[in-house]
Amino acid sequence: MAKTIYGRGFPLPPVADADRICFLVSVPNEQTHISNFVGALQLLSRWNQYITDSDHPSVDVAATWRDIVLTLQSQGCDVIQFRQPDDCNLEVSFDGGSTWAIIYNALNCAIGAANGQIADGINDGILGTGGQPGPVTPPAPSQCWNYHVKLDGNGRWLIPLPTGDGWTFTVANATGGAYDPDGGPFWACPEGTEYILGACGGALVPIGTDPIPTANHMRLIAGVGSSFVDAYNTSYTIPPGTGVVNVVFQVNDSDLSNNAGSYEFDLEVCNDTYHHIFDFSVNDGGWIIRTDFGNAQYIPGVEWRSLPLIGFAGSTVAIQFDVTFAAGQNITKMVVHWGSEGSSPASAFRGVFYDGTFHDLADGEGGVGLFTMTDDNQNQTPTTRIGVQISTNTNGKFCSVKSVELFGAGSDPF
Repeated sequence: MAKTIYGRGFPLPPVADADRICFLVSVPNEQTHISNFVGALQLLSRWNQYITDSDHPSVDVAATWRDIVLTLQSQGCDVIQFRQPDDCNLEVSFDGGSTWAIIYNALNCAIGAANGQIADGINDGILGTGGQPGPVTPPAPSQCWNYHVKLDGNGRWLIPLPTGDGWTFTVANATGGAYDPDGGPFWACPEGTEYILGACGGALVPIGTDPIPTANHMRLIAGVGSSFVDAYNTSYTIPPGTGVVNVVFQVNDSDLSNNAGSYEFDLEVCNDTYHHIFDFSVNDGGWIIRTDFGNAQYIPGVEWRSLPLIGFAGSTVAIQFDVTFAAGQNITKMVVHWGSEGSSPASAFRGVFYDGTFHDLADGEGGVGLFTMTDDNQNQTPTTRIGVQISTNTNGKFCSVKSVELFGAGSDPF
C-alpha cells in the first residue's frame, strides 16, 4: 500500500530530539524585527509545517521546537573569549574581544621551577656559580660536569673533583681581562695578548720566570699536579700514570699577588676512565687458559679454579689464565678476588701477567689481590694481554679466582 504524504515545508528530521547546542544570534532591537524572528521560529513548532507521511508523524518534532521557543530568552550578545598571547599569559574578554584581561601568568611558576633546578644543579656541583665551589661527589666513569668559571687575575680556581688518570678537562669561550702592574703596566686577554682600546692586540712576550716560560705572559694556564699546561680554549687529558692530582687554573704569571681583573670561561670536566668487572659466577668473561703454564679450568657459574694439589712437600699447583685486547690498553689498576679451598691464604705465589712479565700481586683484605700498574710504571706501554696466576702449595687443596676488576683510561675495551 502506498504511503500518504502530508504537508509541504521543512524536511522531517530522522529523530524528534538530540543533544542541544547553542547559537548566539544578533537581532535588530526593534519590535517588528523581534516579532518576525520569533514568529519564524514558531513555524518549526507546528506539525503541519513539515513534509511527513503516514509512517512518520511530525508531532514529536514540533513539540521539541515548541519547548525551544518557550525557553527563548533575549540577552546581550557578549561572549566570553579566551586567548594565550604568549608562552606565559592566559587572557579573557567579556566584550567580544574589545578588551582583554590577564587571568593567569605562568611566569612565576616557570621561574620558580627553573630556580629550583638551578639550585639543585649548584648543590650537586653540576652547575657552577663562577666562584670557587666546594668538594662534590665525583662523576661516574664516562660522566661529565660543567662549570662557568670566574678566575680573578690574582687568584686560582680549583676543579672540585679528584681528577686523575684519563680525566679530560675542556675550556671554551674564555674572555675577560686581567691586569699586571709589573713591566707595563698592561691589561691582558686570556690568550696572552694585550687588551687595549677594547680589543685583544699583539701577543705578550713570554717571561722565563712564569710557570710556563715558553707561553705568552698572562695566558690562561692550568696546574696539573706539579706541572703546568696550556688551558686557553683547549682540551687536556691527564696522562696514565699521573695518579690523582689537583687541577688549578691561573694566569701565566710568577707573581699573582698584585694582579687585578678577571677571566671567565666555560669548563667541562669528564671522567674518561672505565671500571670493568669480570664476575666469573656469571660467565668465563672471555678469559682463556694460558697454554705455556698452569691448569686452570672454568667451573660454569662459579669461578676459575686449579686442579687440587696432589704431590710432595714443596710442590705447587697453579691457576693461570689471561684475556687479550684487540688494541693496546692503558690499564691503571687490577684487583683480583682470589681464594683457596681450605685455610687462606694457602698460596705460594700470586701475581699478574702484564707487559710480557709477571708482577707480584699485593695482598688486600679478605682474599683480594691488588696490583697498581703505576707501582712498576708499566702502564706507560699499552698492553694487548693481561693474565692472572694464583698457586697453592697445600697438598689436596686448590686455588681459585672469583672475579677480576680492571681500571683504565679511555673507553671500556670490553
